[in-house]
Amino acid sequence: MFEKVVSYVDEKCDVVFNKINALKNFLKATLEKQEKIYNNTQILNDKIDLLTRELYALRTNIWALSINKHLEKFRNCLEGKTVVLVCTGPSLEYFEPIPEAVYVGVNTAYQFQKVKLDYLFVQDYMKNQLGKENVNSEINNYKGNNVVKFYGMLPTLRINEIKADNILPLPQVYSNQDNVYQYVIEDKLHVDFAKDISVMAFGDYGGTAFSALQWIMFTNPKKLYLVGCDCSGAYKDFHLYSWVKFKEFVSHNNPDLEIISVNPVSLKGFFKDIYTTDFINNTKNKF
Repeated sequence: MFEKVVSYVDEKCDVVFNKINALKNFLKATLEKQEKIYNNTQILNDKIDLLTRELYALRTNIWALSINKHLEKFRNCLEGKTVVLVCTGPSLEYFEPIPEAVYVGVNTAYQFQKVKLDYLFVQDYMKNQLGKENVNSEINNYKGNNVVKFYGMLPTLRINEIKADNILPLPQVYSNQDNVYQYVIEDKLHVDFAKDISVMAFGDYGGTAFSALQWIMFTNPKKLYLVGCDCSGAYKDFHLYSWVKFKEFVSHNNPDLEIISVNPVSLKGFFKDIYTTDFINNTKNKF
């Protein structure tokens, strides 16, 4: 009798175990299907994001065809000349002006009193100037050496990606002057430098200096001095990568251009380096 009970229990247990295993297999198959669905959904979302990005890029470049065409007048306009790119790093204060050079500044370089800028590039319009609320109006009113101004237009998608509440597109009214030209910037970082800025969006390499450099390449100077391009702030590595890409761009597209870094800090060794006596005597422990 006992053996029959044991046999009966074993049979019932086998049935239950079989059902449990079947349920486990079903659950496993279901999870695999869900994982496959999830993966396919991710792939689909990635493709949608890519397509969206490509559509934005297409729109940006169509926009550039319309806006940037007026830059054609600057093609080769500085051929054979010496250009100084004036950025705003701390080493700028030790720069001594170069006679007969053409001065191209970025953002607040207009505040540098030793030179009057011939050209000024601005694309970092700030709603909140962090104690410098007059900067935007000062830039707009700056005269320099009959300065020609270029105001960059960041696409909305790029502004949203930056996620900075204090960044806005430059007010259109700022561009309603005879000496002001607008230019369209690519809506994705590190795509490419523009070989022809009259028909292409400026490559976005994370700084106004790189927009100015693309314009300078278009003007075809003989020699270029880099001043105040310290590349030593919080985004040092990011900007150094941009400089690496710029150097590659120059080597392929403007191989005869002589580039000289004045008092370089992080850019030491990128190009030909020179140091002013004032810099050497006053910055032993500063940089």
